[in-house]
Amino acid sequence: RVAKAAKSDLTKTSPKRTGKFSKSWKVTKDNDMYIVYSSNPGLAHLLEKPHRGRNGNVIIPKSAGFVEKVEKARVNEYYEDMQNIIKNGGK
Repeated sequence: RVAKAAKSDLTKTSPKRTGKFSKSWKVTKDNDMYIVYSSNPGLAHLLEKPHRGRNGNVIIPKSAGFVEKVEKARVNEYYEDMQNIIKNGGK
């Protein structure tokens, strides 16, 4: 549930120039874990973090931090859900 919500949030908050990047977010299940990732990881990194341009200048993306904001919100939601499950005896 949390992974699908994170994917939805990332799709909404991703920078949209052509729309391909915002559609690139995927959710997969690996054993008991859900993984949210972009099928275009290099672009995700460049849009999230400051980096050097071709001529050596520092490029700070306008959208910097959009993944981190969603991650923090959804991790907190996950911990709250787990605490509620523990308090309710596993239900």
